[in-house]
Amino acid sequence: MIKLSEYIEKQAITGKWIDLDDLTYDNHFTNGQCFIAVDFGNQRYASYNLPVYPEDITFNFQTNYEDANIIGRPGKISAYTGTDDIKTSFQLHLHRELVTYNNELKDVNEIDYIISLIQAAAYPLINPGNGLFAPITTYKFGDTLMVGKQNSVSVKYSGPKINGSYMEAILNVSFTIVPEKILHYESVKNNSNPRSWG
Repeated sequence: MIKLSEYIEKQAITGKWIDLDDLTYDNHFTNGQCFIAVDFGNQRYASYNLPVYPEDITFNFQTNYEDANIIGRPGKISAYTGTDDIKTSFQLHLHRELVTYNNELKDVNEIDYIISLIQAAAYPLINPGNGLFAPITTYKFGDTLMVGKQNSVSVKYSGPKINGSYMEAILNVSFTIVPEKILHYESVKNNSNPRSWG
């Protein structure tokens, strides 16, 4: 097992995550390209680089039409009534042994902070005298950018328990995209990166 004092020197060479057994993990992103950020209003309350990225991300939305029967017409006519918000879902597989990145020594309990931050992004900020402020959450995984509101989070802990803590955690996140502008045919067609909505 690598000594903690050796992490910084090792990290300067690899530029990657290193675990407790001196194994190197590469999440394929540099610092600042894989993160979560939580904003309330125009103020950023928290942001954190993530050690892993989702293996896959699902985007889903539905177009709605109102059907009507016309007397003397054999078929119905349909009127466009709107397109639902874009929903996305993804999974993060966190490992407690990923302890250093970009010359920064991490605590082995770092995944607990990441989980708490993702869970906290589902709750409002209480400002005494000014009521509640809803969070706007940003996830960035390389060139995939998602800005919006978190709908649900589930956490499953697994793996061996060391010093009372499970070594792995799997998070499933569902998310609603909140575009900066109203979406329409031209704006979506001309979107150079269909994986980014923010």
